Amino acid sequence: MGEPLPTKTKLLLLALGLASASPALAGPLAPRRLWQLPDSTLKSQDSTATRLLTSSVIDENGEPLVGVAVTSRRGTLTAVSDAMGTFKLPITKGDTVVLRAFGSVVRHYILRDDTAPLIVLNTKNAAVARLKPVQQLYATTVRPDLTATSTQAVYNNELQKLPVTSFVTALAGRLAGLYTVQGSGQPGADAASPSLLGQAPLVVIDGIPRQLTQFDLEEIESVTVLKDALSTAMLGVRSSNGVLLVTTRKGTPGQPRVSFTVQSALQQPIKMPKALNAYNYALLNNEARRNDGLAPVYTDADLQAYQNGSDPYGHPDVDWRKQTLKSSSRLNRYTFSASGGNNFSKYFVALEHLSQSGLQATTTSRFLTTLGESP
Repeated sequence: MGEPLPTKTKLLLLALGLASASPALAGPLAPRRLWQLPDSTLKSQDSTATRLLTSSVIDENGEPLVGVAVTSRRGTLTAVSDAMGTFKLPITKGDTVVLRAFGSVVRHYILRDDTAPLIVLNTKNAAVARLKPVQQLYATTVRPDLTATSTQAVYNNELQKLPVTSFVTALAGRLAGLYTVQGSGQPGADAASPSLLGQAPLVVIDGIPRQLTQFDLEEIESVTVLKDALSTAMLGVRSSNGVLLVTTRKGTPGQPRVSFTVQSALQQPIKMPKALNAYNYALLNNEARRNDGLAPVYTDADLQAYQNGSDPYGHPDVDWRKQTLKSSSRLNRYTFSASGGNNFSKYFVALEHLSQSGLQATTTSRFLTTLGESP
């Protein structure tokens, strides 16, 4: 038990709120518990607690974007995405993040319960497109507004929209000056040959000039056409016909990303030639021979048999195109890929199964391709 405090001292403490009143002022001092707050106050503080948000900004192809300014509406701090597309910003739950590129607002993102959300920006926005680097030779990149080279690129997201077996076939109509020629429709041999401004371009894959090989569409990060002498000067005379620069995908630091893609499509000819039946063929054949002064091959009895089908074995009327060809063929693609890494190493692995049936009833092609990269 403590000693009783003087009455004046007790009254002073009561006025300051540091003691509680008792029935008798002569009792000992009863201190108040100032650190205990109502439950409603604690819940309100938890909902507005500030935490450090670590996030990444990527484009629609999953590639990081550098130089995106990120600001919280409630705060005054601004973070800028680095080479890996990541940024850190103090933020509260339910706050809205404003993303800007070159001073233009490109997206508003409301923070939920995500601990490390991925924020996707579309490169169709002109300001975001300026952030997308242009691939140059020997793994060098430059911002599109800082180069005078004549280039054009198509990215992975666009290539996967078409049900094709070769990425070169998917380039048709997507790059100015580049057209493709498909010499065969046979499954497994239907890859197209590229032609740039009427010439066969030099193909450079990850900085190495080489022949085109079988590629899974998800392995391709981008395909860039280098058209002028400024962009191809480092390759010398070999690049006089232009360059088709192919860049394959690599992993990006951060959490592992796993993707499984299923693509199924029906392929059919745009138009099939219309053939004559047996009777009309025989009739026109006789007419052509008479015009040349020759005796007709088919007699009136033959023409009658072809017309009424009375002798299906001796005078058959068969459409062999319909008998040997199907109206459509099926293409199925199954692709599994995984990527990730850290600041020291990165990886990207992919496994693809491709099955394509031809228009001929007995023609089918199957491929299994793998890729593993760990730069």
